[in-house]
Amino acid sequence: MPNLRRVIFATIYLTCSVAVADLTEGGKYADITDLKHPLAKSLVAVNQLGMEQSHHGNGFFWGPNGCFVVTNFHVAFAKAKIDRKMDWIYPTRREFVQNAKRHRLNIRADLDPDTGEFRRNLEGRVIRYANYDRTTTNNSAGDDIAILKLYEPGTETPACVGQAFVPQLSLDHTVIADGFLPNLNVIHLFKTGANSARVFVNTTPCQSAPYLVPGGTAATCDLRDGASGSILFQTIDTRSVIVVGLSANHSTLSSAMSAANVGAINRNLKVALEDEGISPQIINAFFEWSANWRLERTPAPTKGAQ
Repeated sequence: MPNLRRVIFATIYLTCSVAVADLTEGGKYADITDLKHPLAKSLVAVNQLGMEQSHHGNGFFWGPNGCFVVTNFHVAFAKAKIDRKMDWIYPTRREFVQNAKRHRLNIRADLDPDTGEFRRNLEGRVIRYANYDRTTTNNSAGDDIAILKLYEPGTETPACVGQAFVPQLSLDHTVIADGFLPNLNVIHLFKTGANSARVFVNTTPCQSAPYLVPGGTAATCDLRDGASGSILFQTIDTRSVIVVGLSANHSTLSSAMSAANVGAINRNLKVALEDEGISPQIINAFFEWSANWRLERTPAPTKGAQ
């Protein structure tokens, strides 16, 4: 009996320890789940099937009619990261070529800010991926992209549930090497259970950083483990935020984090939509809308400026 009591106590202690874990990592991230941020419902949690209890990565609604999600290649096809190396779901090239298209993932979407529970459990199938080299860790962020089509789990019924959650403004450009973007931040989900999560932003905003590889953008924001596939955004005023890119990784080309910019995302999405038989009118309407926002880029501050 004493041994049983010790086991029960240990179980209760461990359960409580998990429940009170500091998800802000010492104040580096602010929990904004209850603040109803304009991008919070754009985010989805992405997991390999059968691994829904764990926290894996993020994605967000993108494209026409709310039927599609964009995430990172490494989120879509890796089980885990071990010592900076990916544990790929299809370890050999032959397995990857045979199975990558239509690879299935678990998607949790429509987070209720009052309960912290997801309202939708969906299946995402890979319909397009960028030219990511799995043999190296030195990929451009612009190649770390996968496009998913949403379905009701275990069926052939498309789940176009994200129409209201596609971000309203985006900065569609190729490279921010010739401009300076202030007031950047990262918004991401962190799962706390199979069907629950919290929403976080960095407590310290950041700015763009040089990143000369086409398709990529860099920023001085901190990117926590598990935030891959989240949204790099710019705050314009208290009511307006703009999607700048898809958070990918800490850049190996600078001390900043890297992201696939909206231009790279849209190039891959366009091919995916065409392959899915979406009409040119719908595709063009989305890209005209997505490219609608044009920001007058601010010159980078000069040394010695006050």
